[in-house]
Amino acid sequence: MNIEEIRIIPWTGQVPFSAISETIRRAHANRKEITYNTTNITEDDVQKRIRNGGIVYVAAEGQKVVGTMTICRQNSTGYYVTGNAAGIHYVAVDPEYAGHGIATRLLNECIQWAKDNNIQTILWNTAENNVAALSFCEKNGFKKVECLKYKSIEHFTVRLAYWMGKQPVSDMMRVMRYNISRQKLSLKKALR
Repeated sequence: MNIEEIRIIPWTGQVPFSAISETIRRAHANRKEITYNTTNITEDDVQKRIRNGGIVYVAAEGQKVVGTMTICRQNSTGYYVTGNAAGIHYVAVDPEYAGHGIATRLLNECIQWAKDNNIQTILWNTAENNVAALSFCEKNGFKKVECLKYKSIEHFTVRLAYWMGKQPVSDMMRVMRYNISRQKLSLKKALR
């Protein structure tokens, strides 16, 4: 493995989609905190994100895909959204390559794409118990803004936001609103 030879490039079909899905499968294989099914992501799912104004980045060592991250425009509202928004999806780094800054390089490409496409807010959803993802996001400037509960997923989901400009609310207000959303979900769960 030569980290310097790994290129971050937009995916345009130059490597088969199966290489991307295999990287996602390997990256998520033994991650108990990822309770949603990541092995059934199809090329149609990814192409839909591209058609909706997004881009898929791959980290490639020659023809081998060792990481991937997708960013696409999305219609989002909330106290934490300023201007146009985009979401991060399908994040994975091959376990053999983890810890070498590949995810950070992929994220930097996504942030640059967002700047180039007049995006003011980037959103990232992850499992509440996915400590690695939460730590990575916070280390890279994302802030917790909301706690969500999807019917198809047993765990709570944390929504994080990254702002290109000024954060729309104070940190104190943001933390308070996040905690309230978390407490409401916990109360609903306890009452069932």
